[in-house]
Amino acid sequence: MKKNVFLIAIFALFILSSSIYAQNKNFDGLRATVKVGLLQSNLDKYYGLADGNCSQSCENVQLIMGNRYNWALGNEKRNGAIVGAALGYNWVSSSNFLIGIEGGAYKTFMEYELYGENLQNLSGVQGPVVKNLNLDYLADASLILGGIVGERFLVYGKGGITGGYFSYLDRTNIHNDRVYSESSWVPGYTVGGGIKYAINNRYALGLEYGYTKFNDLVQSTNNTYGAWTGIVTTKQHVNLHAVMATFTIGFGKKAAKIKQPQVVQIYEYCSPEEPKEEEKPNLNRGLTPYSHGFQAPEVGKTIVLDKIYYDFDQDYIRPDAKPELDKVVVYMQAYPNMTIELSSHTDSRGTHLYNEDLSQRRAESAVRYIVERGISPNRIYAKGYGENRLVNHCKDGVFCSEDDHQKNRRTEITILKK
Repeated sequence: MKKNVFLIAIFALFILSSSIYAQNKNFDGLRATVKVGLLQSNLDKYYGLADGNCSQSCENVQLIMGNRYNWALGNEKRNGAIVGAALGYNWVSSSNFLIGIEGGAYKTFMEYELYGENLQNLSGVQGPVVKNLNLDYLADASLILGGIVGERFLVYGKGGITGGYFSYLDRTNIHNDRVYSESSWVPGYTVGGGIKYAINNRYALGLEYGYTKFNDLVQSTNNTYGAWTGIVTTKQHVNLHAVMATFTIGFGKKAAKIKQPQVVQIYEYCSPEEPKEEEKPNLNRGLTPYSHGFQAPEVGKTIVLDKIYYDFDQDYIRPDAKPELDKVVVYMQAYPNMTIELSSHTDSRGTHLYNEDLSQRRAESAVRYIVERGISPNRIYAKGYGENRLVNHCKDGVFCSEDDHQKNRRTEITILKK
């Protein structure tokens, strides 16, 4: 069974990796996740056996079932807590399928206190045996498969291997005489799934469920601290259910800070020999040295703006873009009856819906900047076209250089009325 699951996972990895070309930037790349949540543990079975001969006088030793104590429990439940962190890497295909790997380490707070049968009149050990079983730490490594829904939601499943660090202490509850103690890592497997919401390209919130099943652990010792010379054998069969809130931080993609607009000619200017048409004597020429060279507005004419840069996945106006928008303000002051459409365009990398949303937000941000400088909002309209008006061959699935993609990332104004 485990072999089949492994082969299926490898096959899925091969299929997805063959078409990987990161389209959605919200979930791909290096990711660190903090997880905090609640645990419920089911102790399906537990029993202990002690057999042997007394090392001292045994005349008064009376153990139920002879020289042994034992107990068995079924479906014993305990609640606890878990906190930890995981580091992983995701790849997103052109169809918005996600494949990833993740490894985590966690501190857990889970304790069992189980009561066994009575050890009476045994030299050095008196009273019922009490079993303390603590789960102290967890570590896991998982394969993640998922899909991106609605641009900002990731739904995923995961599975892998895990290990739990258990500590044991057998004692009596009268004098806390120690009968047996042990600490060890117990292997197992984990499966689960969850959902994440991308706040932006770097941060995401989520909710995750995980089921963990540990291998049976059998421990034996003859170290009974002088009480008797015998064997103590313990066995536990533990599984966990965890529900965790997650907070994810992305690295690498943000640092690139890809500039969205292209560098092309801003305005068409009259040559020095041509007469200056419709020049307004009161223009604020301090905004730009080119304000005196604007051509008269022509309905339907599109002018490509230059140097309108945005940080990756952001829509606020950067300081280096403000001079270019100030030129638009001057142009509209020069022709007070003119109305325009200010449009923003992206390249084909990213999904259609995501690019349309991003370009619309950027166009609205630029319009807001112009309106705040005295231009009536009735004269300027924002429109985000996303990747619907590419100027070259760089559509989805076509390899293009960064320069070719840059030509599609542009901000334009189109004259609607002069």
